[in-house]
Amino acid sequence: MLMVSLWVSSGCSDPVSPSPSSAANGTKEPAPEHVERPAPPLDKAQGDAGKRRLPEEEGRLQPETTPASRGEYAAAMMDGSAALYSGQYDEARRQYLRAMDLRPGKMAPALGALRAMAPHGHGEERANIARTVQRRVEELLANPKTRGAGELLAARKSAAMGRSGAAMAHARLAAAHLPELGAVWRVVGEAAAQSELWSKAVEAYQRALTLGLKARAGTLERMADALDELGSYAEAESAIRESISKTGPDPHAKRRRLNLLGVVLKHRGQHDEARAVTSSALKLNENDPAVLHNLASIEEARGKLEEAEQLYRKALTETPVPMTSWRLGHLLLKQDRRKEAVRALTDAAARLDRWSWPDSTRWLPAYDVGKVYALAGHERESIGWFEDAMREARGGKAIREVQTWLTWARVQADLENEPDESAPKR
Repeated sequence: MLMVSLWVSSGCSDPVSPSPSSAANGTKEPAPEHVERPAPPLDKAQGDAGKRRLPEEEGRLQPETTPASRGEYAAAMMDGSAALYSGQYDEARRQYLRAMDLRPGKMAPALGALRAMAPHGHGEERANIARTVQRRVEELLANPKTRGAGELLAARKSAAMGRSGAAMAHARLAAAHLPELGAVWRVVGEAAAQSELWSKAVEAYQRALTLGLKARAGTLERMADALDELGSYAEAESAIRESISKTGPDPHAKRRRLNLLGVVLKHRGQHDEARAVTSSALKLNENDPAVLHNLASIEEARGKLEEAEQLYRKALTETPVPMTSWRLGHLLLKQDRRKEAVRALTDAAARLDRWSWPDSTRWLPAYDVGKVYALAGHERESIGWFEDAMREARGGKAIREVQTWLTWARVQADLENEPDESAPKR
């Protein structure tokens, strides 16, 4: 299970932002019907370097700025990124809107604002910002010289709104227009990660790093995240250590990357080193719920259940995100504290709008509540939870698992007081 990407990223530039592998929720958007040319394969770049348009030609017109306004803008973007990573959506929204006011021509804060608004609605405001970004997309697409930038911005907009299918389609089209621009392949990687295509994400990030791009540390961080999802822990550790070595003065980025290193070390079974690294991340912000969550999971892996519970509860006090409630519920089940566990798991199921682990895991909270009820002999109460889990389940294995328990619960509920058969294996 991915631990570092507890919360949604804020975009792919201005400045480097947290990993986007766990995207905001949204309905899938179909790929564009008219595809002018296929994107190049991930293992072979296309295009003539001598004819490639410069990023400035593909970019946006910028308003005049002063050193002070640039500094304020960078601070707002940095603080927005940090808040979004920690699940503090209202604060992230406030910072991104501030950045939009400081630099109206920039699209990065608008994209961050869209991500921050995803879990909380803000329907009209979000729609207005989306229309602003879409107008810029259409302007860029209308000019053959900037069509690649248009597809790139369309990919980033789709990703910010949780439309992973459309994000991937637009990103591949951007790569078809600008096959030798590293920043484009980074967005391809982000779109692939949002779609849980981890191998494709790694290939795209590697392409971006080979071609070269300014945000190298952030790209290495994203690649480490995807490698961790693939179970390639040694490669993930190497990538995130290199990312940390290239991290500048941004304390938020350093904390985030140390947090990811702690996760990777935990997955490698190096629990003591993982604890030390994550503790160093926590010193950069003692109230970061993402770091508190991961330190709790490390203590849980070390068998320190009391310490783990305290850390989970502190993280929830800071920001009540569902992934932490879910982990706390499992910790309480280990101690046979079922009533408390049900409350924690129910809280997780009730906050799926904030669930930022991969979409393929969204079924877990409702499923686990159902299992607790079913195993306690309350099959009728479990049915609704299993039905909720079925609506969220993705992939054959998850669907089969939930369907097995749902069928068993329905049969037992129909039998009422008759002798029941054994429950499915846990």
